[in-house]
Amino acid sequence: NLMDTEALLKEDRTFVPVRFVSEGLGAKVDWDPAVRTVYIDTREKGDSKDDTPKDGSIIEKYGYLVPNNTNIIISKSNNGIIETSILISVLRLDFEKQIEDLVFAIESRFSKDIANEIEKHVRQKKSRWTHLPEKYIYVKETNQYIWIRESQTDSISIEVMVPGYVPDTSE
Repeated sequence: NLMDTEALLKEDRTFVPVRFVSEGLGAKVDWDPAVRTVYIDTREKGDSKDDTPKDGSIIEKYGYLVPNNTNIIISKSNNGIIETSILISVLRLDFEKQIEDLVFAIESRFSKDIANEIEKHVRQKKSRWTHLPEKYIYVKETNQYIWIRESQTDSISIEVMVPGYVPDTSE
């Protein structure tokens, strides 16, 4: 896979075309000149949502409601401790919308208060280098903890623990 342009070095950073990197990682890239927007689809081939229109409708994913064009990742876990994982990243397109989608998803499953508490915590992350301490939030109604993992990179991982699991926070 060859680049159709040169890499650019500017202030100690190397810039390469988003299409080159995205397609190199197996994503499908579409350019919409009418709205000057790049759509990067990272879903695996055969994923049932492969032809989902980007129309802003709401879909259900593992018990959470999210816009179908969301940039957050929600995945199911089978390890017996974590029920679902939600991942957002300051390096993925539109971090502000990811936070809004995260709040919407959490509120759809738990409550506005829980969603606000998570939002307040993750908003401390201003860049990929900002340290975000871990935080546990207990949801009394469902008897489960939500664990916002410590983050020292671009990603913030929110783990919804299985009901009844009590994390060891004695460290």
